[in-house]
Amino acid sequence: SFHKNAEPRFVSSMDLTQERQNDNPNAMAWKCYAFLIMGLLNNSPYVIMLAAAKNMAEGGVALVYMANILPGLLVKLSLPYWMERVSYNQRISAAAVLMMIAFGTVGTFSNGAADEDGPNETANLALFGQLLGVALVSSQCALGEASLLALAGKLDAQEGRLLTSFSSGTGLAGPFGYLWKILLTEWLGWSLQATCFLAALVLSSVYYGIFYYAVAQRSSSSFPSNSLFYGPIAQDEDHRHHQQTDEEVVIEPAATRYETPIEPPEQVAHQQQIRDASNGGNTNNQSTNAVRSNPPQPASVAIADMTGVERFQLVLSLWPYIIPLFTVYAAEYACEGGVWTAIGFAEGEEARNRFYERSNWLYQVGVFLSRSSGNLFSISLTTLWVLPGCQVLNLILFYQIAARRYEWLTSILYQPFPLYTMALVTGLLGGSVYVHGYQRILKDVQQPYTEFALSSVSMAESLGILVATTMSLFLQACLYQVNQFPGSLIDCPV
Repeated sequence: SFHKNAEPRFVSSMDLTQERQNDNPNAMAWKCYAFLIMGLLNNSPYVIMLAAAKNMAEGGVALVYMANILPGLLVKLSLPYWMERVSYNQRISAAAVLMMIAFGTVGTFSNGAADEDGPNETANLALFGQLLGVALVSSQCALGEASLLALAGKLDAQEGRLLTSFSSGTGLAGPFGYLWKILLTEWLGWSLQATCFLAALVLSSVYYGIFYYAVAQRSSSSFPSNSLFYGPIAQDEDHRHHQQTDEEVVIEPAATRYETPIEPPEQVAHQQQIRDASNGGNTNNQSTNAVRSNPPQPASVAIADMTGVERFQLVLSLWPYIIPLFTVYAAEYACEGGVWTAIGFAEGEEARNRFYERSNWLYQVGVFLSRSSGNLFSISLTTLWVLPGCQVLNLILFYQIAARRYEWLTSILYQPFPLYTMALVTGLLGGSVYVHGYQRILKDVQQPYTEFALSSVSMAESLGILVATTMSLFLQACLYQVNQFPGSLIDCPV
């Protein structure tokens, strides 16, 4: 039975098997659609805020970008230390409320920002209020993304279909977010306030409604103690210190437990066969139900019982996935925010703005296509590391073309077709590392760690974007200096 003060633990592989057996193809299809829509709605507020940055602060767009990144990074950095204490239902509920409050806050303060004839105190207060709303959006997106990635891995660990659906939805968030802002403010002539108030009512309601009716209600019967609603599965208070049964997933203490939770599937299968043979084919033994990187140790603890230092070590052990995701995000956002601002096929700011807009649309198309490829093919861990290297080379090539556009070799590439193709490839590379990085976690990381790993690794995205935002300022300044363009916010340091 469930007790609120009971000691939590992670869902076991037996529970996941039960979930897969209970799911029929129709139910799984509904969940795939649900995760696609939730991915779309979870990340759209982030894009809408970026699209409205100039409406909020004409001379302080960088402030909007930073407010849209830093709070979310802090949320993702903290998640490994408390995530198992809060249920998915509570986390998604919090994300929906944050979304509603964030849009409402930006909308409420947008009138003061628009009143250019008003006193400076009013304008400053309006800017502060809107930046607060953007910060809440950042927190909402981070909490929702990290939670839904882990939940997708929990509900479909074997095939990764829900993970691909969610990734595909996040790829659609870019075009959807810009279209939402452009359609309402430019085509229909709505104010930013009306646009935000509509988003507060519609997007947040649909977001939580889809989760509750299409995911939570359809999944809760497959998990003991209704874990989607009340938190991680708990033991009865009277049996908290009882010897763990064969249904529990346990991990060894940090000192002797593992060097890394990552283990190739072939090695896992081989060790499983050895353990089965040594136990006379008894598959109900504890050692055959808990996947371990080492033989069982005398002492064992659940992730919920790990210290902060042990959790930090566990996060560090996920570096094979953190580094590629960080690198590809840093490189692609440096392209998008820095180098592309200095490219245009005619003289003048209008030509540069045209290239920037079109290259960003092609980038979003590439992101959507590649993030939808999670179940079409798989890539090795080596390839996962090669792709970010290609993205870095892509950034270097873009920079050289923009800085040396009048030289004979780079002038050949300074044409619409090569550069727009490279912008599409930028999106394809970034989206591929995103979805296939998380798919590799499902394949490589042992089951007790999967939810923890999916949530923890997601902080690499935010960290990469933060680094890219700083890099972009200097890349743009140097390219503007080389090409003698006016308007750079800072001076090139070289």
